[in-house]
Amino acid sequence: MARIKFIENDMYINSYLTIRKRFPFSKGYEIISQDTSKEGYRPDFIVYKQIRYNNTSYFKKVIVEVKSVSKITQNHIRQINWYSKNHSGKHSFILGKYLIIPSFTDISGVRDLLLKSGIIVIRLKGFKR
Repeated sequence: MARIKFIENDMYINSYLTIRKRFPFSKGYEIISQDTSKEGYRPDFIVYKQIRYNNTSYFKKVIVEVKSVSKITQNHIRQINWYSKNHSGKHSFILGKYLIIPSFTDISGVRDLLLKSGIIVIRLKGFKR
């Protein structure tokens, strides 16, 4: 297995910019990195948009996880699904789940599981093994 010469933190700026393009501030989306509002449920980013209806606030959320590994496993997907489950609720709806990985990361063994889980994979260029 190849060693990776960078750490996940190195990917955060590019990941943030990529997510921001998809969910612009001008359309009401906020991005929280390492959300601490739920103890133990800390995806790398949560994108959310608050909607008010009949004096009640609702939140549309997107879970974003960044991984700097050479191969994605079922455990990585379980982690994203777990975050999604724990961040949804009566007034909080998950709109999507994203997995951001380096361009070289192997997902061949979990393609079906990614599709079944509705996880969108974004590959970042410029990161080397």
